[in-house]
Amino acid sequence: PHGRGLLGRLLDDARPLRLSRISDHPSAWGFPAHHPEMTSFLGVPVHVQERIVGLLYLTDKQSAEAFTDADERAVSALGAAAGAAIENARFYALSQRRGRWLEASADITRMLLERADRDTALSVVARRARELSGSDAACVLLADGEQDLAVHAVDGAAAADLRGRTVPREGPALERVLGQGLPTTVRDLRTLFAKPDEPLSSGQPAAGRQPADNEPRPALLVPFRSSNNATGILLVVEPTPAPSEEDEYMLQTFADQAAIALDLAKARSDGE
Repeated sequence: PHGRGLLGRLLDDARPLRLSRISDHPSAWGFPAHHPEMTSFLGVPVHVQERIVGLLYLTDKQSAEAFTDADERAVSALGAAAGAAIENARFYALSQRRGRWLEASADITRMLLERADRDTALSVVARRARELSGSDAACVLLADGEQDLAVHAVDGAAAADLRGRTVPREGPALERVLGQGLPTTVRDLRTLFAKPDEPLSSGQPAAGRQPADNEPRPALLVPFRSSNNATGILLVVEPTPAPSEEDEYMLQTFADQAAIALDLAKARSDGE
């Protein structure tokens, strides 16, 4: 359903709706081709506090021509219980994701304490970011002089052709990430790279999903920073599902902790 007709009305007016004949209601939209006809209707919003998280609707009561007050009360109670169950499941899933991100941060710190080299650590940062965000690929870009960012680590076939490339600092997306320290989403990763007329696909990428040359590659970028200074970017390509604010926060926290761990390892090495 596309939210038209009675379903759209339930989204706009979050109150139970009970009808003996659907077609008599002014908001009735009609049915798609080959859809069975429906007569009686009972719909309730599934909500958590004041936020609608879904709709529960029934049609064509089998034992009578129309739904009753008792039906409405029972289905409304079921909708309330469903809303609570959905919210509890979301909180549980969120706590699980947070735990996995924290474990990944601890793994990076542990590697560096065990004297892992920077390139190995950056490769693990990219791999864990890709896995935990459900993305096709992930990259770590670090400052290479004052003008450009260089791709230092790549994980995933969808970005295999980016290895070794550089990204100019100009542009609103990079200014938002590097200058303001804010997570940023770009519709197509290729808009970040110099020479827009040059195709990105080249060579033989690793096995895995490889988008067509004309297929957009949405990406989420977060600053890779120590203290308050952004020294690079961690980006994930086509995260699934589309990242929420919480997902952006977890990716940003992971990038911050990884960057600080790298700085501490460098300071230790310099001290030695």
